[in-house]
Amino acid sequence: MKIISVEEKIRIVVERWKEQYFVNGKWKWDDDKRIIYERLIREKPTTEKAIENIIGNSTWTSNVCDECGKHKAVLIQLGEEPSYESVTAEICHECLSKALSLIELEYKS
Repeated sequence: MKIISVEEKIRIVVERWKEQYFVNGKWKWDDDKRIIYERLIREKPTTEKAIENIIGNSTWTSNVCDECGKHKAVLIQLGEEPSYESVTAEICHECLSKALSLIELEYKS
């Protein structure tokens, strides 16, 4: 279980990008990945929009609750570390509170 925040995603986007696309001393696929990395380093983006403008999409800062589908500044990750076949859920405060209320009602009966 851990906290996932947009603020943290913004702070570590450069490291995450390099980890994803720089493998065995080479940039994967094409030179675009290196160019984007260099722009991230040079421009030091501090907002979701700035990162989206550099990368071309919002997936690197997206923080969407798996229950309500809303973009939230902070989520709690439950389950396994995300991977292809992991059992993971990222839930916002409101949905987590509703889940706790449901279980409390069930066990008060």
